[in-house]
Order: sequence, then structure tokens, then C-alpha cells
Amino acid sequence: MSEPESISVTAEPAPDGKVVRPMSGMATVAAVLIGTATVMAVASSWTAWRSYLVVRDYLDGVPGVLVADLDAADNASAVVAGLYLGALSLSGVALLGWLWRARSNSEAMTMAQHRRGRGWVVGGWFCPIVNFWVPPMIISDIWKTSRPAPEWTTYDLGRVPGTPLIGCWWASVLVAGFLDRYVAGIVLRDPTVGSLHTAAVVGTVGTVLTLGGAVLIIMIIRRITAWQEAARSRPPG
Repeated sequence: MSEPESISVTAEPAPDGKVVRPMSGMATVAAVLIGTATVMAVASSWTAWRSYLVVRDYLDGVPGVLVADLDAADNASAVVAGLYLGALSLSGVALLGWLWRARSNSEAMTMAQHRRGRGWVVGGWFCPIVNFWVPPMIISDIWKTSRPAPEWTTYDLGRVPGTPLIGCWWASVLVAGFLDRYVAGIVLRDPTVGSLHTAAVVGTVGTVLTLGGAVLIIMIIRRITAWQEAARSRPPG
């Protein structure tokens, strides 16, 4: 039985006039903000556990636990939630900015056609239903067209092997997002001691997934950035 062909993207350069623009600065900003948002996610889990423990001790009549402690726990949760939302929003904007530049560069590095138009680099995150699969597809095509040293030539990116890093990252994003919605929409709708405990446990699982996803997307950003920076420094021809 013959071995299957290894398929990669064509190395033929794109039409004249397209240039590969700098990536390192945008990649650093995106990585730092993603890391900051992840730290705030950990802090949010800590405040969830603190709220549960304070409410439990207050209801159990533990000496020294007062109404002021309940208020302090609520205030801490609100402040951290606001900071987390802000950091998450900024990291999202930075990631989209990096993705747009990376997509533009990848189009300048090869004549292979991406499976979605450039508008989907942003719109794919917000359009209902399709936002379940378009974002990783966009990143996968950027990965494939940025990767150097192809062995075979094809313009069909759907036939080009990708990387499991993107699939693992996207799975962690989806599951963590589902858990966040579960906590906000179901568990905390009836704030009892039991629901606060469930929120703390589920939130911690979501935070672990968020941490893993942050590590993976930063790895992806760094890898694609390194490939594109190498392409920038390569002499013409």
C-alpha cells in the first residue's frame, strides 16, 4: 500500500505589491493582555470562593463574621468582575488586531485562497451559529499559509494538515464559555449557599480551561508571528 501524500500550501509568492508587515509588537500586546485577562479570571474564582465561605460562615453563626464581611465579599466580587470584563474586552480587541494583520501578511506570503473572506476575521466571532467554527478556521488558514517549507503544492487549504493546538484551544474556549453562562444564568439565579458553592466549583473548572486556552493561543500567536517575521527578513526571491 502506498503512503499517503503529505499536502502543504504552495510556496509561490503572492502578486507584487503585497508586503509582509511587522508582527512582533502586536503579538506582544495581545499576549500581555491575554495573560492579564487570565490573571483576572483566577482572581474572579478566588472571589467566588470567598463569597461562598463568608456566606456559609455567616449563616452558620461563626463568631466574627458580620454583615460587613458579606458586603466586603460582594464588593470584591463586583470590582474583580468589572476588571475581568475590561481585561477580557481589551484582550479580544488586541487578538482581533493581531489576527487582521496576520491574515493580511499570510495573503502576501502565498497565493493559496483562504476558506473565508477577510471580513470573517472579525465578523466570524460575532455572527450567531457560525461563530462556533469560523474563528478556528480563520486561524488555521493563517497557520497553514504562514508555515514555511511546504513539501507539496495545493491551493485547497481544506486539504492541508493543520495543528491540534488550534482545536484544543478552541475546545477550551467553548467549554469555558458554556460554564460561565451556566454559572451566571442558572446557578446564581437563586443565590443560596449551595448555589454559591456550585458557582465556585464550576467557575474554578472554567478558570482552569481559560488558563489552558490562554497558554495555547499565546503559543499559536508566537509561532505564527515567528514565521511571518522570518518571511519579512527573507531576501526577495
